[in-house]
Amino acid sequence: MEDPINRYLPGELRRIAQVAGFEAAVRISSAFGGNVIYVPALEELQRLARDEKIRMEFRRGGTARELSARFGLSERSIWRVLNRPVPRLKEELLGLIESGAAMDIE
Repeated sequence: MEDPINRYLPGELRRIAQVAGFEAAVRISSAFGGNVIYVPALEELQRLARDEKIRMEFRRGGTARELSARFGLSERSIWRVLNRPVPRLKEELLGLIESGAAMDIE
């Protein structure tokens, strides 16, 4: 059930409050109010998590061919991931991204 106070919030701030809660909406408004910010799509975060899993499995001895079959990518794409300089994601962040993929937010 939606918090009745949210109905007094303007457009996008109301949406943020519906997803993250009233207090979070106020904090976000305080920090970023009046600015346009970009929020990456969940798919972008999922790709980062997938790429980190590919790197971890490769370090554990997986071959590009095995990883290609497991992740549904070409071997060339696996090598691109392995050669791309991307900072390692923390295990906690990987878990959050994966659990967020299952969330049904509308």
